[in-house]
Amino acid sequence: MKNNVVIDNSTILTLVHNPGIARQIPCLAGKAGLFRTGGGCGACAARRNKKKAAALQNIKSCLIALSVEKRDVLKKFLDAKTITIMTADANNNVTRVNF
Repeated sequence: MKNNVVIDNSTILTLVHNPGIARQIPCLAGKAGLFRTGGGCGACAARRNKKKAAALQNIKSCLIALSVEKRDVLKKFLDAKTITIMTADANNNVTRVNF
């Protein structure tokens, strides 16, 4: 078992695309479609990237607010004693949450 797992964007993408954990954690359910890649013009890609960044931030906020029971499910899935989530607000102030 790992002492600490940091949930970053790539970890979230892995979790979202894993149906086993996505069913158990409401923050992750049904979000895989938001992160698919696609073609299109540069403006379309920029809008899509902006939506992805907002979705990742929302998922992090949701994970921080999980109940103790859901946090335990996430810890068990990640095989971690503790989890760290780092978020940034609009002013780039970084907040670190451990549970």
